[in-house]
Amino acid sequence: MATEELITQLSDLINDCTQWSIDELLINPDWGKINFEGCRPELERSYSMLNQLKLLPLELLPDGPTQQIVSTLAPIKQTLEQIRAFSIESGNPTGTRDQFVNQIKSQADQFFTATHLYIPYLAYQKGDVQRNINELTRSVEEAGQLVDGTKKNIEQRRAEIGDIIVAAREAAASVGVAHFTADFNAEADAQVQSAAKWLMTTGGLAAVTILAALLMILVPVKSDATTPQIIQLFTSKVVILGLLFTATIWCGRLYTAARHQIAINRHRANALRTFQAFTKAASDDAARSAVLMETTKSIFAITPSGYLENESAPDGGLKIVEVVKHATQAVASVK
Repeated sequence: MATEELITQLSDLINDCTQWSIDELLINPDWGKINFEGCRPELERSYSMLNQLKLLPLELLPDGPTQQIVSTLAPIKQTLEQIRAFSIESGNPTGTRDQFVNQIKSQADQFFTATHLYIPYLAYQKGDVQRNINELTRSVEEAGQLVDGTKKNIEQRRAEIGDIIVAAREAAASVGVAHFTADFNAEADAQVQSAAKWLMTTGGLAAVTILAALLMILVPVKSDATTPQIIQLFTSKVVILGLLFTATIWCGRLYTAARHQIAINRHRANALRTFQAFTKAASDDAARSAVLMETTKSIFAITPSGYLENESAPDGGLKIVEVVKHATQAVASVK
């Protein structure tokens, strides 16, 4: 076994070499762009071994290996002290830096060769290996118990999670239904104002047309008027009355179109309002799908309102229903 004096010397060298951090040794703001990053890997490896030696029973080392480790640590300590005292004001700072980097690399390799074989032995003698094995075994057992408990908890919570998902979907659907219902109602309200304006305009033009017709009746034809003059007067009356009558008819049609839009948007809003109630009342997914299909048809189909002439119910809504149906089946097959 190594002597107490030699063990003390080794411990002092270990403490001296690790008194500075690696960053303090390699980087210094006073050096500018010059640094010692070239030897960082070797320093980190040496520091790792030195920190391990601090915790290990060095007194178990034989005298010869201990002396060899001491002989490799002394040059490292000296080089580290030189790096701490390094200044860029020297004659050739870059060359000095490269010299120190090469020295650290060589000295670190020598220290590794002299030390690395004894660290596992000292660690085992200290009991760290067995303790780590025991801790690892215990951790594995605890992890197994945690996994088993988690599986049981998942099985117990599966139904609850399913209910939460269903509730979340229904809540999302309710929010979407409420949002689009408000949009349809807002559009219907806007069309109400537009319809009122067109109704007033239609009434005003009808009154003007009637008044113009009465005035033209009261305008007498001169007894001495020639045939061209009579034709000219008659043509002017017809043109004026025709324009007024056409404008009245056009405004009336715009009014009926606005009323048609009001009826359609009110119908869509009511369909969305009843959708949620029917969905909640449905007993299974097939019934909910049927409700969805009918609601989609009711919203997107062109529904006759009675305000327009020659209204019909084309199959455009059925096409939309088929699109939604195919999309729903595709999503279900992916899941």
